[in-house]
Amino acid sequence: MEIDSTDSCNSNRILNTVFNSNTFPEERISCMVTHKCQSVTERSNIEAVAAALGCADERVLELARVIDEHGGGGARTLYGPEVTLVAALRVASERTDCDGPDPEEACAVGDADPCTLAHAETLIERELSPRASAETYRSLRRRLIAITEILAAVENGRSNAPRLPPSTPTDPALLALTSRPLETVDADALRAHRERLETDLDVARLGVRLHALVTEARADESTPEADQNERAERHQVARERDDRRR
Repeated sequence: MEIDSTDSCNSNRILNTVFNSNTFPEERISCMVTHKCQSVTERSNIEAVAAALGCADERVLELARVIDEHGGGGARTLYGPEVTLVAALRVASERTDCDGPDPEEACAVGDADPCTLAHAETLIERELSPRASAETYRSLRRRLIAITEILAAVENGRSNAPRLPPSTPTDPALLALTSRPLETVDADALRAHRERLETDLDVARLGVRLHALVTEARADESTPEADQNERAERHQVARERDDRRR
């Protein structure tokens, strides 16, 4: 399907109206549709777009910032920042397993038709490694639940491991734990194993590349401001280089 990337932005005062008024969420759509043309640069940040969409989950916002910075170049080149930010929020919602913005409202905020928004999301997904399959995700989650239950039994001084549900994946390590007295189980080693499973589950949910980018972004927040600025400059240079290649 051919996407028309030349549609003009005829409702660019949308976010300004929403942010500077006391409109309730149910009034946002009509407000967005009836107000026109604000400068793109005034509303092209993830917090503003998220507020217009009624998205307040910090997990989604954190992920959307990373997606926009590292995976939004192609969509931004074709469709501009507003569509890209809306698409980034929708992709972030999906990868955090949260309810995403309503499609109709998302199109209104991005001033885009459904095909344009869907194509922007596809371009973003292409920049990111795919998520693990649903089967792999469920298997990891069940293993994590089982380890957590066994650890709780150890910490509570129980002698026998809890009975695991039949749906628990066949795991030699789990079988070994459930067949031995819990007094012989190393709680610290079990906690370390649980942390590894939590990381594996995050990687499965986000995808390898996005998980690595989020981890790096969190590390940046804990570094001195000078180092953060230097790294931000490197990211900007890399981003501009990628845009030129497109």
